[in-house]
Amino acid sequence: MTSIRTVGMVLAMLASPAQAEWACSEDLTPEQCVQDYYERTAVRVQHDTGRVDQDGNKVWSTGTAFHVGGNQFVTSWHVLDTYYPGAGAATADYDLTERFNIEVLLADPRDDTALVILYDLDEEVPEFSEAKTHEKVYAGGYPSGGVLVITEGYWADDPVMAPSRSARVQSYPGMSGGALVVHRDGYLYIVGQVSTAALGGEVYLPVVGSPDPHSLKDLVEIWNEPW
Repeated sequence: MTSIRTVGMVLAMLASPAQAEWACSEDLTPEQCVQDYYERTAVRVQHDTGRVDQDGNKVWSTGTAFHVGGNQFVTSWHVLDTYYPGAGAATADYDLTERFNIEVLLADPRDDTALVILYDLDEEVPEFSEAKTHEKVYAGGYPSGGVLVITEGYWADDPVMAPSRSARVQSYPGMSGGALVVHRDGYLYIVGQVSTAALGGEVYLPVVGSPDPHSLKDLVEIWNEPW
């Protein structure tokens, strides 16, 4: 990706290394571990687009961000991007009581991903991994900026039925930017990022496209490499 390494080396001065492991407690089921992960690390993202609807109400862009270490989070670029004059700042929160202004450090419109600074979060970070065909995958986020919703489906690797980098799992507007995770032998792994909710495909589930997990992993490592 053009200029990422140069920009990433500068950003590395602001970053703290992430702990690349998320171990589930032995007393939690896989589903409970996934719930615990999203509740502790996923945040709502809200962006004033500068537009108004026919009733004169502000039009907001909503999404989700996930933690990648220190004060850094990743979300979808289309949640933050706007071409309308008068657009306001993007903000995020994790419990609807305290909001944080989002500082965009690096954006890659091609992969629909953005690195942002929010607040320091002392949590572990799951390792990045490549999903296996038909492996159960979880998506979590905040539809329309509301309550946390977690859905599950499977990883698709059929070039006819779906793009090779996609999961077939239910997604709703506002979940864009959230992490796609899998559970393996008591650990969680990030395998992608929710970036679209286009309808189509078998079993009538939306296709949730995601950047390649290796690309996300490379970005995080570049962001946090020593200066």
